[in-house]
Amino acid sequence: MEYKFYNKVLDSLAYNPSVNDKQSSLTYYISLMLNSTSSIFEYEGLPDTMPQREIELMLKIQGKTCVTRCPDGEIRMLGGNLGGEPNPYYIPERFIGANPALKWSYDLKIDEECVLMYNDSSFIGLMPLFTRYASQLVESDITMNMAVIQSRIVSLLTANTDASRKQCEIFIEDVINGKLGVITDQAFIEAIKTIPYANTGSQSLTDLIEHHQYLQAAWKNLLGINSNYNMKRERIMSGEASMNIDTLYPLVTDMLNCRRSCWNKVNTMYGTNISVKLSSIWEQHEELLTDLQVESEGDVNVDDESNTIN
Repeated sequence: MEYKFYNKVLDSLAYNPSVNDKQSSLTYYISLMLNSTSSIFEYEGLPDTMPQREIELMLKIQGKTCVTRCPDGEIRMLGGNLGGEPNPYYIPERFIGANPALKWSYDLKIDEECVLMYNDSSFIGLMPLFTRYASQLVESDITMNMAVIQSRIVSLLTANTDASRKQCEIFIEDVINGKLGVITDQAFIEAIKTIPYANTGSQSLTDLIEHHQYLQAAWKNLLGINSNYNMKRERIMSGEASMNIDTLYPLVTDMLNCRRSCWNKVNTMYGTNISVKLSSIWEQHEELLTDLQVESEGDVNVDDESNTIN
């Protein structure tokens, strides 16, 4: 599963821009978020055999990898799965896999022959999270597209004959394709009837847009990207605007702590000097959010009549 998607990410030809192509749209949204999260961490001291782009993709997509010294003497990060007998905490003690490029199959003892690397404390990576929200956004796109098309319909058509039905289908297809339908057959005009179509497209589109924005904001907030999805249609207080700040960094903090713990083991086992930290953009973002939270917790001048901040 992980390797299959990894290949799709690398193969731009797999992308089909059609909104109704669910698999291509899913790949698009996941690839977009992988790009957006590629700059969360900054590394120093990585050897040439472990480019930052590759190790981050492997950790986020696969959830767990290992770092070991390969038969050619180089230190690399490799993919695979856990196996062997579990330790007292029920975590398998071996890392098993194969690398076709190195022509090497391996069954390594964790903490002796390799260091287990993990993206997060549960070893699951970001793909379950990405797939969950991306699939909902794909459905939202398709629904909004259908709502936009339906907003072009002001009445329903009924036909008494197959020939009239065929003409109706051609007419509707022209509408879907953004063309003005043209009727030249008098028999068609006489054979069809129209029924007024109750069109609530405007309100429906507003609700769909809010739902789409909510999904995007919820997804980004889990990854430390502040995106407000407050649905109130009036002014909101600064406390309300910053109420989701506390939820922004738990996952990113866990990912950072896991990486630091793993790379410290790599440094100890292989004599490297690899370090990782939040990128400057994420650090500045965190500082700004912290300042905003402090301000919102302080004294504010509230207009009693409007209940908004002056």
